[in-house]
Amino acid sequence: MKILGRNSQVIMCLAFGVIACVQVKKQPTDYVDPFICTQGDHGQWLPAALVPFGMVELCPDTYPGSLIADGDFAHGGYDYSDHLLRGFSHIHRGSSGGVGITDRAGILSCVPYIHAPSDTFFVNPVLAFDKSTEAAKAGYYKTNLTRDNILVELTATGHVGMHRYSCAEKKPFHLFINSGDRGTALSCKTTSDYSLEGWVGNYYFVAEFNAPFSETKVWNGKTLEDGSDILNKPSGGMVLRFDEIENDGLQVKVGFSLSSTGAAKKNMYAECPGWDFTLVHQQATALWNNILSGITVEGDNEEDKT
Repeated sequence: MKILGRNSQVIMCLAFGVIACVQVKKQPTDYVDPFICTQGDHGQWLPAALVPFGMVELCPDTYPGSLIADGDFAHGGYDYSDHLLRGFSHIHRGSSGGVGITDRAGILSCVPYIHAPSDTFFVNPVLAFDKSTEAAKAGYYKTNLTRDNILVELTATGHVGMHRYSCAEKKPFHLFINSGDRGTALSCKTTSDYSLEGWVGNYYFVAEFNAPFSETKVWNGKTLEDGSDILNKPSGGMVLRFDEIENDGLQVKVGFSLSSTGAAKKNMYAECPGWDFTLVHQQATALWNNILSGITVEGDNEEDKT
């Protein structure tokens, strides 16, 4: 058995000490919990994927919180106590209160599913999600939809929401795109097998997909019919079917502007030109770390620093 000398022991202790320091060092975003103030009448916040001062707040609209909850609940469209959701929409009013009991869902919602439900699904597109898989960080959100076992991941730039849907059963995969808030009219048309554009309320948008859609249908508020465009329908939407999904899942980018679809496309290409979801997530985290680094918090209680 080889006995280490005193100097060797000191060096090893110092080395382990350095490693321990490296391991426990945290970034500002490690202390961010986006679920704080998301239940009941306690802040009306939401665990959205967003960047500092960004237009896009990409988040699920939970059910029934976003639709028929008490007047003091879920003004932003999300309530932590809900176990159902209506889709993942892009424009929300976080930390807003003092409104009546109305449809509080966000603007432009994406509802992913695999097996075609009945037509009543499009009247009230509600899906169960696994609360144990729900997680959120600064600039990122994820959960698992239990019905079709779809892992949903969301991230964002200032004007772009990025989705990634992963599942073992890859086809046919469907995406129901609707206005979100039922009182807001949707206009939308396909521009290629990989893209569509339109406007909802005062927001213009373009959407692109990393796989071609093989079929498009229109939900006119009452029935599902063949078509590739919809005009000024408050309760309408489009259903896209994808038969060829990449190994990394179906990815969606939705860019927004307050002026035109052309400006929305420019925003998308300027802020999110590629399909590297992890990179966009990392860039969002870096933006949050940069702005939060201006805050210094001291103390030994890690919970109090959150």
